[in-house]
Amino acid sequence: MPSSPAPRMECSSEAKQPPAASERLSRPSPPLTHEDNRRFLQMLREKKESLGVSGEKVEVRFEELTVEAHGRIGRRALPTLPNCAINAAQATGFGEGSNLTTNYIIKILGLSECADTLVGDEMRRGISGGQKKRATIGEMLVGLARCFFMDDISTGLDSSTTYEIIKFIQQMAHLMDITVVISLLQPPPETLELFDDIILLCEGRIVYHGPRENATDFFEIMGFKCPPRKNVADFLQEVTSEMDQKQYWVSDENKYHYHAIEKFAESIRLFYLPRLVQDNVFVPKNKDRSLDQLNLLPDWLHTFFYQTSPPLYTETDDLQPWLCWAYWTSPFTYAQNAVALNEFLDERWATEFHYKDATTVGQAILQIRGMLTEWYWYWICVSVLFGFTLVFNVLSIFALQYMNSPHKHEVSTNATKKMTECTNKKVGPEKASTAQFVFPLRPLSLVFDHINYFADMPKEMVKYGVTEKRLQLLQDVSGAFRPGVLTALMGITGAGKTTLLDVLAGRKTGGYTKGTIRIAGYPKKQETFSRISGYCEQSDIHSPNLTVYESLQFSAWLRLPSNVESYQRDMFIDEVMELVELTRLKNAMVGLVGATGLSAEQRKRLTIAVELVASPSILFMDEPTTGLDARAAAIVMRTVRRTMDTGRTVVCTIHQPNIGIFESFDEPVVAMERAVLYREKAAGTYCTLAYTIAQVEVELPYMLVQVFIFAAIVYPMIGFQMIVVKFFWFVLYMVLSFMYYTVLGMMTVALTPNIEIASGLSFLIFIFWNFFSGFLIARELIPVWWRWVYWANPAAWTVYGLMFSQLGDRTELILVPGQPDQTVRGFLEGYLGLEDRYFNLITYLHVVIIAIFAFFLFISLKHLNFQRR
Repeated sequence: MPSSPAPRMECSSEAKQPPAASERLSRPSPPLTHEDNRRFLQMLREKKESLGVSGEKVEVRFEELTVEAHGRIGRRALPTLPNCAINAAQATGFGEGSNLTTNYIIKILGLSECADTLVGDEMRRGISGGQKKRATIGEMLVGLARCFFMDDISTGLDSSTTYEIIKFIQQMAHLMDITVVISLLQPPPETLELFDDIILLCEGRIVYHGPRENATDFFEIMGFKCPPRKNVADFLQEVTSEMDQKQYWVSDENKYHYHAIEKFAESIRLFYLPRLVQDNVFVPKNKDRSLDQLNLLPDWLHTFFYQTSPPLYTETDDLQPWLCWAYWTSPFTYAQNAVALNEFLDERWATEFHYKDATTVGQAILQIRGMLTEWYWYWICVSVLFGFTLVFNVLSIFALQYMNSPHKHEVSTNATKKMTECTNKKVGPEKASTAQFVFPLRPLSLVFDHINYFADMPKEMVKYGVTEKRLQLLQDVSGAFRPGVLTALMGITGAGKTTLLDVLAGRKTGGYTKGTIRIAGYPKKQETFSRISGYCEQSDIHSPNLTVYESLQFSAWLRLPSNVESYQRDMFIDEVMELVELTRLKNAMVGLVGATGLSAEQRKRLTIAVELVASPSILFMDEPTTGLDARAAAIVMRTVRRTMDTGRTVVCTIHQPNIGIFESFDEPVVAMERAVLYREKAAGTYCTLAYTIAQVEVELPYMLVQVFIFAAIVYPMIGFQMIVVKFFWFVLYMVLSFMYYTVLGMMTVALTPNIEIASGLSFLIFIFWNFFSGFLIARELIPVWWRWVYWANPAAWTVYGLMFSQLGDRTELILVPGQPDQTVRGFLEGYLGLEDRYFNLITYLHVVIIAIFAFFLFISLKHLNFQRR
């Protein structure tokens, strides 16, 4: 039976520039040619030679390099003070030809049209993913480095852009005498031909190192030949794979046996490396060390310093003798004394009053508090604080320079070894039917008609005279995606592929969309659509503290129907892991990107698996092969193809497909031009209320542990009575205090667009609370028109509760400067205003304020979305 013809696809997402823009926008200059680039680099070289400026040629040599070894290239690898000065000088224009070079690099990379546009991040819409990659490359190229190490610079770029960039880098290497090492995952043939030498790595071993044109000859000597139409890069990666090696064997098939990585590595040492030694190129070098990241001065050190500054908690005379050293080594000691000296030695505290050696009220207060009383100590304290600042900065510089990174760059090596046997087997009809039996799937089509998408005009373009209020990114786009058909959405970088995918999936949080979208003939409703669709984003967003299996469990528990039995769910998770070849990584931690845990390729497969366990009828994939080598990309596309074979509708955007990947698609749609909560909310993973409750509850165990450790140290140090009831009140108020501060922090983050504003707002609130808490200024001394702030201040409630619960029953007489002797309770009531009748109210208010903060946290998360797409 003949298949029905594919629907007519019209797709145009041109980002049109209005004619009223500046000359640069309205009349773009013609693109640069390779000859233009060569002449520019030649001119730059001649200019340097005429000025007598020449950089050293950098030669990279390595011998017996292991994972534990560290390398450092150049003199500006770390952010030391001299390097900062050099960078600042270059940033202000002292670098040679900085403006000329920068503008030329911008033009070469095709960034002229977005040169004044914000880059953006996971929360704010900015330039496209491909433009961000080109900007990263440009940041490196405009510097004065003589040696470039570029890791997978083609990720997110189309084949044409990749070729142009690599061509320019090749010209730089040849004309400027610089050293360039580039890692590429899926280089097309024309890009591969631009390289002089190739280093082929497999399982941490070099299986080929030599001229590019000799690579296939080496493997032909070993008995493996690259077919005529085969991409050489794909051949080089597949010839070392046990799964794919046999197809390239050119001798008698009966004599074939798998050639292990070790055999290739041994052969290259005998075939090529002896020539390097003979040419005096392979010379041992001393190993240097570098550091990626260092966490200095953890929070517990800050807490220790703070608690051993006794004037805030206890008198110096009451401090345990074995803790005196901590008092004098705490920066807070000198800060507190300097502030107190500046205040209490002022003339307004100079009323005559005699107490021990003190002759004024101010001196008496300082002496009673166990603080310094002589003015010269003020300048000593300031000098010591400056010394602390200098010492900490110097220590941080030395730590960055000489210490190892606390995070090891770990990669799960199991994935680089031979794949499990299941990848060799074609998924049979039994497996597909089993999955469909467990989770009944209704195939759904998606039809979109005359889709137009507009974004607010960027402020940068308004500055150039653009008068229109909106910028059109998608123009009259129509088409259809059918069940059981794998559709590719292709186009150059910035063509609008991701924009179209976001619009269709309902992931856009801003802008204006016109047109109709129908699911199985019915108008699309986003609330239900998120339940039957999945979206694999370009960025792989996962919790770093979960294992691969736990990540899939979390997604399956929250997104599969409630009538699915647990054994069916677990069976489906195992099937999905086998499908995307994650079974061997089942118990591996996800980890931090670029630091620990999964590699980029493994994260991409996990992203796909997280969506597949939700059993969506329609699956959108934005660049599923980005960041993967040709073999890994083929594995992913096999996974995608199997997913489509179950009757799902699958749409992928793709940048650089090789022949094998391209043939995996049924219908290419070509576009002409052109963070964890929000992602999971958009996917309908859970409701906001459940997330809010979980966020608050998960903090409780940590707070309880912190409070008990804090109380065990501080409570006896202050000298409070060792009574069970009083200790309970102390712990209770500390827990409540920790809780409202924590929920307040969550609330400010939810209410503000970024962490910087949230931090600033939280800091202002904390300062305001502390100032009106009744600790620095007693309630009775606060002006009447400001006392409402005291009663509305949670920190004041905590101070009230702590002081009255510990001291409210004490009847000992105390000496108060300027007043007759009185009991402790009388002093609390008369001078500080702490009365018994408000004690219960204060306790209840703690619970109320926590509930209020949690409520606003929920409202903010539910109704505010600062992610701009």
